[in-house]
Formats: sequence, C-alpha cells, structure tokens
Amino acid sequence: MCNIGDIIVIDQYKHNGQVLDKHSFVVLDNSNGKIRGCDYNLLCNVMSSFKSEKHKKSKMSYAGIFQ
Repeated sequence: MCNIGDIIVIDQYKHNGQVLDKHSFVVLDNSNGKIRGCDYNLLCNVMSSFKSEKHKKSKMSYAGIFQ
C-alpha cells in the first residue's frame, strides 16, 4: 500500500465517465483500503538546497510533507 505523500502513477482510471491513461497523483488518504489523491499537476514541488545545518533546520521547520 502506498503512503500519504507518495507520488503514484495510475495506468488507467475513470474520470467523469471516461477511461483515461497514465497520470500521476499525490496520495492524500489511504484509509479503509482505498487510495484518495490529488492530480500531481495541481501541486508544486519545493526544491531547495541547504547551506548549513542551521539553514536546514530553519527550512525544515515549515509545515508540510517534507522528507
């Protein structure tokens, strides 16, 4: 099972009655054996580097799913 925050690729899925191919989603919930997510193209990635341990601690203190 995938975890919350994982980016997964679905080979085929249904949307508004249409079968669509390959799309990426971010997992928001995986309870009760079902996976709920959000289109990956609706989100953004935070990309950054750390200049020091102090800088890393400062950036990692922001709320969010950072690993």
